Amino acid sequence: MVISLIYIIIFFLKILENALSTLRIIFVSNENKVFASILLFISSIIWILSSSITIININIISILVFSLGAFIGAYLGIFLEEKIALGTCFLISITDSDISNQLRNKGYIITTLYGSGKNGGKYILFIIIERKHIKNLTDLIYKSDKKAIITSEYTNHIKNRLI
Repeated sequence: MVISLIYIIIFFLKILENALSTLRIIFVSNENKVFASILLFISSIIWILSSSITIININIISILVFSLGAFIGAYLGIFLEEKIALGTCFLISITDSDISNQLRNKGYIITTLYGSGKNGGKYILFIIIERKHIKNLTDLIYKSDKKAIITSEYTNHIKNRLI
């Protein structure tokens, strides 16, 4: 009974530690130093606890439980980060139709260029967007042009957001 409880404690401590550590990396990349430092402090305490319990009760089962908790914790951290969707992206879309005014009316920040492609004229949309709004934006673009090309990349240091 006590041994089973030890395995459960190790398992959940590792899940929590790795989920927090994964989120901490995201906060560092978003330049949120204070929150990232707080997460590091908490995950360090949890790491010391989980590691010491595992070492004191070392056997193949505790090692596997420790590793499985780390695996699930990393996955959970990635899942949570996708739901939180911190940060800003720079999105480029190449379309056959000019939908920039329609998107501006919905509050998106857009710069439009006109160019030529293999099959004629194309509209090139440069869009700065928060990551949590990417799905809505891409749905709007594809609704207007099913053959639109969309790429995005994470960006930092945005100043003068209204272009």
